[in-house]
Amino acid sequence: MSRLDSQIDNRGMRPGRALGSVLIFIISFLLLLFCVDRFFSVFDPVWLDGIGLYRKVLTAGLVFLVCLVSALVSRLLCPGLSAARDLGLEEDLPRALKGIGSGFLTGAVFVTAIISSLFLAGGYEFIAMAKAPDLVPYLLLYFVSAINEEMVFRGFLFQALERGFGLRIAFVFASVLFGFAHMMNYIEGADFSQRILLSAFLSVEAGFPMTMAFLLTRSIWFAVGIHCAWNFFEGVIYGANVSGHSLDGVLVEARLTEGIWGGGGVLGPEATVVNLVFGLLLFYLLWKLKGKKSLI
Repeated sequence: MSRLDSQIDNRGMRPGRALGSVLIFIISFLLLLFCVDRFFSVFDPVWLDGIGLYRKVLTAGLVFLVCLVSALVSRLLCPGLSAARDLGLEEDLPRALKGIGSGFLTGAVFVTAIISSLFLAGGYEFIAMAKAPDLVPYLLLYFVSAINEEMVFRGFLFQALERGFGLRIAFVFASVLFGFAHMMNYIEGADFSQRILLSAFLSVEAGFPMTMAFLLTRSIWFAVGIHCAWNFFEGVIYGANVSGHSLDGVLVEARLTEGIWGGGGVLGPEATVVNLVFGLLLFYLLWKLKGKKSLI
């Protein structure tokens, strides 16, 4: 099937059926996550305590399986496209690797530009280099986590909403859902209004460009590369908080000033005007690239 046929097949579902597929996916996803959490709570395998950060990598891998099963359940109860295409996974290996590589380079360049701008504006302060950074487990963690989030928000939710409501509505709703899903993050020292602010910023500066990155190829891999590099470079290489999460074992120790005009404080660079501007710039560049019908 051609790429044009794939894009056409993503439309034409009744709104109620599209919402039904989304609800089935979400319910299945939450129930399966609850079962996985209960399993580890009850049995608590002792060997997990000895693998450090790789425990989080393992958890992310289980979430990947939960995503696949949830998509399959949604497809069985509310038939539509293939499960692989529903999740944006239908791509041959060479193109997938090219998309990941191109996306990773794009994300690394933009995050470096963001941190450099914050440094010049006084919002980011370098403190010291770490002695033993955990680069490999963090890279694996952010790669698998990026796959999970892109499968859910761009691969499944965006395409389901698009089939029922059209591209523009789906674009906005999927981006906003992605941003406000971060309300579930526990951020020490941040109140409710600050978490709302962070989620709103993420909807625009990350949700918009990531969805546009998906639209370039109708697969998740370019967006996965950007997403992975964004979190990895922001948190591990440059030592900033990632969506409010502070990290141990990073390459650089840094300090962020408070406020949206500074470094974002405990919320991280994603809650700053600088990050918002660069996110919108990335969206614009990808939109222009899409207008030229370019493919990664």
